[in-house]
Amino acid sequence: MATRNMSYVPVGISEIVVTTPGLHMRAEKLAEALGGGDAEKTAKKLGTIKNGLKVDMFRLPGYSEANFTFVADALDIFLRQVTSDQESRELLAQCPIRSVYSGTESAIDKSRPDVMISRGIVESRLLEENPVLFSPVLKQIRHSRITEEKFACVGGLLALDDAATRVSRNAMLGYNESSIVIAADTSIYEDKKAPGAEATQGGAAALMWVTPRPLLAELHPESTAHNVTFSDFTKVGCDTPKVHGKPSEKIFVYDVGSAAEDLEHRLRSDGHDHGVKGIEFVLCHVPFPAQAEYLAGFQFAHYLKTADPELFERITNRENIGREPLTGTRKLTQLIGNKLKSFNTDGAQRLEREIIDYVGNDPSINAYWDWLKKLRTTPEFEAYKKSLHINEALEIPKTTGNSYTGALFTSFTSYLLNYSAKLKDRNLQQRGVLLGYGSGSEALAVPVTIVATQEAIKRHIHANIEPDPRFEIDAKQYAELHAVHLRGDAQRLITEENLVDRDRALLRCDSVSRGYHVVNINTDGTGIYVYSNGTDVKPVVRRY
Repeated sequence: MATRNMSYVPVGISEIVVTTPGLHMRAEKLAEALGGGDAEKTAKKLGTIKNGLKVDMFRLPGYSEANFTFVADALDIFLRQVTSDQESRELLAQCPIRSVYSGTESAIDKSRPDVMISRGIVESRLLEENPVLFSPVLKQIRHSRITEEKFACVGGLLALDDAATRVSRNAMLGYNESSIVIAADTSIYEDKKAPGAEATQGGAAALMWVTPRPLLAELHPESTAHNVTFSDFTKVGCDTPKVHGKPSEKIFVYDVGSAAEDLEHRLRSDGHDHGVKGIEFVLCHVPFPAQAEYLAGFQFAHYLKTADPELFERITNRENIGREPLTGTRKLTQLIGNKLKSFNTDGAQRLEREIIDYVGNDPSINAYWDWLKKLRTTPEFEAYKKSLHINEALEIPKTTGNSYTGALFTSFTSYLLNYSAKLKDRNLQQRGVLLGYGSGSEALAVPVTIVATQEAIKRHIHANIEPDPRFEIDAKQYAELHAVHLRGDAQRLITEENLVDRDRALLRCDSVSRGYHVVNINTDGTGIYVYSNGTDVKPVVRRY
């Protein structure tokens, strides 16, 4: 029995891998598809996508790809890294993998985690390639507990927080171990159920290796959460979601803001001497890059009132900004919270579905929203946004689109890579917060400290995101593919057709994108899989 020393051991992320589906589409082509041949409508759509949502490119799976294939790509890259890099090999020997957490809402199997499919595909290929090298780490995964967490887009951060809690607890008990966390999704929208949301589609997978004494970022245990039952986004009875856009933005800020405020209070009550002044970056869920600015506007108002009330007074005295429109409350979260509490406590008998318009059309909330929009036009807000390194964090999300659970971590990876490049020879030693959000709804705030050296950034972050020009699709190809994606992954993959050949026909190309692909899946859960190096396609023969 190991010695139970119960002393705190720092735990966090030592490796990050980001992968995307193989196909990509530029904003101009999606605008063309959504414009339906109308030049004026196309131009308007393009303005919304590039200037409103601030997206440049979307990643979408082909016929022979699904969430579990690009998860397999990430797992393959990770396992090759930890068996080839000396520092990673030593860490793996000291802290063997004992758990795998998956956060997703795109699973095709309702009875088990989809990562089991990914694991089986990767295991087969690596055992065929080099059983001596890969068997030890594959054995660790075979003896790991594997679980899947689902709560819309916050599932990945919930999984990461749970993995860190497990690794930390066992380290304090004297059991050194590590955990793999995978956050991955594909977002596909149908216009009649989610008007305008096609412009926020996308996909990506992010894998993180959680270990004691991390090489990249320490995750602190003082996480906080906030949730409210609010059906602004739902997949009840369907594979593509029904979305209420504008009210969803308000509940996003309410939930995330409430979790962040609770974190601030917890840090102070636990004896920490840092509050909002000590935070050097704040990263949130990014369904589209502009949403990070919505939250930043709320954060900016809170920061000014807390840390620089004199500047807040000067800004709100400007005629083009005006006073903060709060009547009877001190902050936006309280304003929205009071509105929710008044539902059916004012003598009315409303149906639950009426909560969407009850919040979304509230004059006081909308007035505050308009005021925040003005606040975001100030030069002081631009300086604040720059100080939190928001632009660096959005470079990758601009090219992947919305990956639901993966979106926060593509943003985190983007921050690490782009901000470290600006620092050049200096190491990253910043303290910040990861803010996850899942519609329906729940928010989670996790404090984090970057501990990475420049060398660690280069060796332990692998962003496999460069688009291959051979696999760019146009408006016509998108329309054909999108119609099939609306059927849902499970239904479209269960076929006797060769899906790899169908991708070749779509792309008018002899090969398919680099990575794992599915030929087809049977109703009994078995399938036929291949691996493409971007040129040649080879079958993956099942091995155990």
